[in-house]
Formats: sequence, C-alpha cells, structure tokens
Amino acid sequence: MSRGLISLLVGLAVLLGIGLIGRYFAVEAPSQARIEKLLRQEEAVRRLYQALLQEAPPQESLQQLGKVLPETRNLTPLIQRLEAQIETEADRLQLIAELDRLSAQIATSLQHETEQRTRLSNLWLAGLSLAILLFLFGGLWRLQRERSLLEKKLRDTQLTLQAWNQGHFDRPVPPHALERPALQAIQTAWEGIDAFLQGLETGDPESPLPEGDHPLLQRLKALKSTLARRWGRRSEEALTLQSLAAFSEILKESQTIADLAERTVSLLCRQVGAHMGAIFVRENEVLVLRGTYAYDLSQAAERRFHPGEGFVGQAAAEKRLLRIRPVPPHYLRLRSGLGEAAPHTLLLVPLVFQDEAYGVVELATLEHFPEELEPFLQKFAEHIGAALANFISREQLKALLTEEQTLRKTLEEKQAELLRSAQLMEEAQEKLIESQTQLASQIHAIRSAALVVELSAEGHIAYANDAFLTTTGYTLAQLEGASFADLVAAPDLKQALVTALETQEGWKGSLPLHTQKGETVWLQATLAPLQGRTKGYIGICFDITREKQQEEELRRMLEQTLAQEELLREANQRLQAFSEELLRTQTELKGQIAAVGNAAIVSETDLQGRIIRVNELFLQMYGYRPEEILGQNHRILKSGHQSDTVFEEMWRTISQGQVWRGEVRNRAKDGQYYWILLTITPVTNPEGKVLKYIGVGFDITAQKRQEEELRSALQLAQTQQEELRRYTQQLQAAQEEMRRTQVELRGQISAVHNAAIVAETDPEGRITF
Repeated sequence: MSRGLISLLVGLAVLLGIGLIGRYFAVEAPSQARIEKLLRQEEAVRRLYQALLQEAPPQESLQQLGKVLPETRNLTPLIQRLEAQIETEADRLQLIAELDRLSAQIATSLQHETEQRTRLSNLWLAGLSLAILLFLFGGLWRLQRERSLLEKKLRDTQLTLQAWNQGHFDRPVPPHALERPALQAIQTAWEGIDAFLQGLETGDPESPLPEGDHPLLQRLKALKSTLARRWGRRSEEALTLQSLAAFSEILKESQTIADLAERTVSLLCRQVGAHMGAIFVRENEVLVLRGTYAYDLSQAAERRFHPGEGFVGQAAAEKRLLRIRPVPPHYLRLRSGLGEAAPHTLLLVPLVFQDEAYGVVELATLEHFPEELEPFLQKFAEHIGAALANFISREQLKALLTEEQTLRKTLEEKQAELLRSAQLMEEAQEKLIESQTQLASQIHAIRSAALVVELSAEGHIAYANDAFLTTTGYTLAQLEGASFADLVAAPDLKQALVTALETQEGWKGSLPLHTQKGETVWLQATLAPLQGRTKGYIGICFDITREKQQEEELRRMLEQTLAQEELLREANQRLQAFSEELLRTQTELKGQIAAVGNAAIVSETDLQGRIIRVNELFLQMYGYRPEEILGQNHRILKSGHQSDTVFEEMWRTISQGQVWRGEVRNRAKDGQYYWILLTITPVTNPEGKVLKYIGVGFDITAQKRQEEELRSALQLAQTQQEELRRYTQQLQAAQEEMRRTQVELRGQISAVHNAAIVAETDPEGRITF
C-alpha cells in the first residue's frame, strides 16, 4: 500500500473522528443534557401526581420536587399547602391543572428537543459527509497517477456516500469500496438511527434496532430501553387508575354480591385481555362460583371448592397469586361457535382483605399472560376483597337482625303466657326479669367492643388488645407470659378452662377474672384454637359484669320478696299495680328494641372532619338529603349536651390511628336528639398514614330511656319495700302497746276486786258474780 493511500486513510479517519467528536460535543452532549433535565422534570411531575393521589409518599420533600420544575407563579404555594396537608379541593384541582399543563409542556419540549437533535445531527452528518467527499476528491486526484485501479473503488465509494447523504441508507456498500467494513458499520448505525427516529415519530419505541457494536447503536439501545421502561410504567399506572375508577362505579351501582361479581369479572377480563374469567365468593367456608365471563356453564355445576381444594382452594389457602402453565389436560376448555381449545395460562388471584380471603378470581388466556400485570391484579384484588367483605358483613348484620326479631317474638310469647296465667304470677315475673336480663345483655353486647386476647399453646398470654387491658387494668408487659387461667377467680371454672386448653377443645362460656385493682369482672369468653403452623388460641370476650351485677341484684331482691311473702300478700294490690307497671314498661321496651334492631349508621369523614359519605339510615335518622350533608363538618350534628373534652379526647385518639368508642348525643335537622353508640376507625395506607375515618353507630336512644325507666321501677320497688317494712314495724309497736294496756287494765280490775264489794247481775236482777 502506497504512502499516499496511507495518508489518505489516516486523514479520512482523523476527519471522521473530528467530525464525530465535534458532533457529540456540539450536538449530542447539550441535547442529552437538556433531555435529561426534561426527564427529571417529568419524574418530578409524576411524583407530585402520586403524592396528590396519596398512592406513595415521595422520598424527598414536595418543595424539593417543585424546585426541579420550571418556575411558575401558582405552583410553589400549591405545593407548600399540599405538603402541609392544608390544601382545599380547589387547590387540588388547580394543582392537577398545573401539573397537566407542565406535563404537556414537558412532553412538547421533549418532542421539540428530539426533532432539533435529529435536524442538527443530520446537518452535522451532511457537513461531515461533504468534508469527507472533498477530502476523498483531493485524495483521488493525488492517487490517480499512482494507482489507476483505485478509480472504480473511489467512484463506487463516492456514489454510496452520495446515496447515504440523500437518505438512501438501504443502498448496499459496493464489494470493492474502500474501507468496506467501516462503511458497513456506519450504514448499519445510520439505518438504526433512522429506524429508531421513525419509530419515535409514530409513537412506537419498540422498533427493532440492527445488530452491531457501533457506539451509536449501543447508546440507542440504552435510550430505547429507558424509554420503554418509562412508557411501560406510565401504561401500568394509567391502567390501574382507569380500572379502579371503573370498579368504583360498579361498587356504587351493585346491590348484591352476584351483581358485583358478574360486573367485576367482566371488567377485569377486558382490562387485562383475558379470554375467560370466573369469580368465586366465600359462603360458609366454601368458595362458590358467583360471576363468569365467556364461561361454559356446563362446566360450572361442580365449581365449589373448600380452602386447599383444587387450584381455586389452594390460592385462597395460600393467599397469593398462582400462575398455572402448562394447564392440566381436560381442566378447562375455551369454547366458541367454531370450536374449542385449551387455555395457555391460568391465573388464580385471591381476593384478600385484612389477611382473610373472601374469594378467588380465575383468569384464562390463549396466550402468554404478561408478568407486568401481576402487581396491578394484586392491587385490584385488594379492592374487590374489601368490597366483598363489606357485602358479607351486611348479610351477617341482616342475619343478626333476624335473630334479634326471633328473640323479640319469643319474649312476646312469654309475656302472653304471663297474662294468661294469673295464678303463676311469681313465676311469670321471674321469667320476665330473666328475659329483661337477657335483653340487656344482648343490647350491651351490641354496644360494647370485643376484648381480644391471644394465648400460646400452653395457655400463656401472648397479646391483649387495648379494650382487654382497659377492662382488667393490667398493662401488656404485666400480662405477657402469664397464664390466662390464673386470672380466673372461680376455682371450678379455672380447672374446667385448664382441662379444655389441654385437650385443645377451646372454651365458650362466662369467666370471672381478677383485675389489677383486686376487683372481679365477668367476661363472656370464646377461646378458639388457631389453625396452621402457629399453635395457640384466640379469645373473643365481652364484658358482662353489669349483667351479672343486675342478675345478682334481682336475685337478692327476689329472695327478700319470698322472705316477706306474708307482708307481700297483704300488699297484693300494690304488687299488682307494680306488675302492671312492669308490663307497661315492657310494652314500651318492645318499641325501643325495634329501633335497636335497625342496621348500623355509617359515615365517612376526611382528615378535617368533613363528611364524604353516609348510608341511607344516616339520612333517615338525621333528616338530611345527601347534597345537604356531604361536605359539611361533622360538628353539624353536635347537640351541645356534652363537654368539649369528650370530642377533644375522640380527635386525639383517632388522629393517633387508634379506634375510639363511646356514646354521643347528636341533633337531627328537625332539632330532635339521638343517643348513638359510636365506633370511629381510622383508615390508613400501608405506611400507617391516616387517610380518612369511618364511623359506625347504633341508635341507643331507646336503651337510654329503658335504663331510666328500669332505674325508676327499681327505686319504686325499693320504696314499696321500705313502706312495707315501716308498716310492719308500726303494727308490731301497736301490738306491743295493746299488750301493755291489757296488762294495766287487768291490774286495775284486780285492785278494784280486792278493795271493794263488787257484784254483777243480769237484766232480770239475778246475781251472776
């Protein structure tokens, strides 16, 4: 190879290197810096969206994110109010509008920067190509005299470069062109750049790139991967938001579990591209098919599973998503009017809420199911599980109301029997008192929160909730590791409890427990063994101390009544009047129990106490329409009959993420007052931040009146007993006075007999004494 050719090649390489380096520093580097800045701004906007929607807290403060964004007059104060959590609904809407405007502006800037970069790159490459051509022309003129054989190669190279310069990158490199491998690499890189830019213009970042080790290709591949990840995350977030919004509409419109299941599985199949779907709902510990999508009903008759049975039961037992591939033969067939086929993949998604499976969704596809949709399915399943839990709780509440009506009917039958049998009045009164005690216990169970305690396999306390600790007066540190049986005050019940725990049969019944203060409380306890690898027991208890005390007080009063049976017979009219008063009180009590038998009063408020949702019973009780009460502060119901310390304690408790229980007196729209047994539960996100509050209340106005009437009745009975006691004492005093007078008279008569001559005659004058 001649020195002229070597010089030509060296000069060509130097020129090409200078051109590429100059292109990088003059075009690529500044453009890349601007693109990265726009991407950081785009990421800041996305995080602000997440903070606004409360999906996940940002890793840095919102003000730091605001500094990344372009300077605007309205955005900074809005971000400051959002971070301080004092924003209003108008602020949230304005912030969303600002973020939408910034997002559109950033997207436009990204597109403009990409187009500008492409134009500058093309201009630079055109100039570089022109410089190379000029250099080659000079070299050809010098080398023409040395090697005539290079004329054809130079001509082919010139034609190829001219074609590339005109954008015809598909023109092949001539076999005899100079530096053919380098030209082929450049052609490959330019073809890749052209294809990638065309894909970006059409909105397809997945356009394939040619194979090669050229730096431009490697950078394009890296850029393509970054854009694909970003667009994939955007698509996933958009799908999640759209699906949750659609599901919220379904939840509002659905009235039954079957309706909810049918519409939910249809929506889910459309969203994730499944070809067949079914939803199984838990009913009495059995998973029953309640909703289908493109499902063959001939295969649905035997679709009932217990936990751990089949794929559906196993998904519910493990509480995790199961992917079945390949699908077992004859497990399921996808059918249409033209034929049938076995599914490619099965997905079984458990519907878990608060660590309890309420159902399972089974999805089938004829092709591979993307793994990127699994997080979306799990999040979507949480919302479905919460909805099913709500519907199931409603049905259980209806069952409790039915049971309460049955008990009320039984009580009425007992009252009728009491009226028919006047001779058995004492026995009827005893039954009436017993019925009242049972009724008071039932109402007290509705009003009281459960006391929860967890025991180890040996019967030692491992955990106790705040209600249990408050009732017993102990701290959790004092109870941990202690034997639960040692708290039992009755030796016979203690031994029976120890025997039941040793045989792992559990326990259900009443237990007297020692408190920290040395007092005794009675609990209605149910100790059930835990299932799974962790052995032990969980106890659900209710405080029945008041019922036990009332029962003991009534028993004592009955014994006193039997001891004074003779006196009570003399006051039969008073007792009859008292019995009629009890019957009238019981008649009024029936009307009060009808009010207690209604469903719970439910309301939801935001962190500032504004009402955001109420149920129908809430509207009926307080007399408001939805447009009148929604958005109002909960203090609109405040009656003013309770001190501010009660509500301050309530807000302090729920603001700390704890449950508050108590009795409040509220005022309706028409001025009437109601006593409510209220339980307020904070709703938190996975990070423990309180999102809103849910209040569940029961109308106990009738119970309050009943307690006052029973208290009056007891006071009347005690007053009558005191009157009988005073009457008896007066009779005894009168008898004693009569005995003393009789003795005195006998003494006077004897004195008269001794001192005088006394004679008695009958009317005819005959002496008789």
